[in-house]
Amino acid sequence: MGVNTKVLNPATQDHSFGTVPVLTLARKNQSPIITLAAPINLKEGKHFGPNAGFGVQHIWAEHNVEIVAAGFAGVADVPAYVQRILNMPTLLYFEDRPGPKTRVNAVRIVTGTVILEYVQTKVGNILTPYWSVVTAYSDTRTKGVVVGSM
Repeated sequence: MGVNTKVLNPATQDHSFGTVPVLTLARKNQSPIITLAAPINLKEGKHFGPNAGFGVQHIWAEHNVEIVAAGFAGVADVPAYVQRILNMPTLLYFEDRPGPKTRVNAVRIVTGTVILEYVQTKVGNILTPYWSVVTAYSDTRTKGVVVGSM
């Protein structure tokens, strides 16, 4: 599988791990970012090093001890781990951090946090948005302000 291969949600057997609604993300001294409602996708991904990477491979490399402690056996269970965190209700937090990437933290207080990055791909002349899972972990400390829920 390639790094950008979408992984199936084990609960639904499709590529969506939920939907993030339209969000208005306020930024200091700048215009707000308005994102469209879009599905959440988990990709096979790649781990580049400490705190660098995305998707299944990065999540497993960074958080395998806590994933196993949560009752999941191996890297093949990362999609189930992510799906468990993204179950309803999940609050979305926006931390106004410098940089070109738009990210929100999806936090389910009982189970963990998933970091999502807003991506728009061009299909023909149409921009198609989705939220890509960057990482997932058991810590539920919140950062930023609540901007929505799913």
